[in-house]
Amino acid sequence: YDLVTSSLFLHHLAWPEAVELLRRMAAGARRRLFVQDLRRTRLGYVLAWLGLHTFSRSEVARVDGLRSVEAAFSVDEARRLCAEAALRSAVVGVAWPQRFIMRWDRAEVA
Repeated sequence: YDLVTSSLFLHHLAWPEAVELLRRMAAGARRRLFVQDLRRTRLGYVLAWLGLHTFSRSEVARVDGLRSVEAAFSVDEARRLCAEAALRSAVVGVAWPQRFIMRWDRAEVA
């Protein structure tokens, strides 16, 4: 595949599993890897709590949503995941609302 992507999945994995997933995604990507996921921040937790308690009556959604924020990686952790997965040129930035975006491009082979 030219592009291998993951959206809102990485936070469901433990550290070793996340590293392995990134390695496998990179191995399968001819050009680019792109990951978007939750960021673990206090503000993210507060926003999730407010949103879930304002817009959802589901106790399952309320519990799961907050657990997802708690399980998420910080931006620094996402960068360390990239380093451990040998994605040396990966860039990790922040996006609204309380997300990180990871991008890795395979080096061009001359």
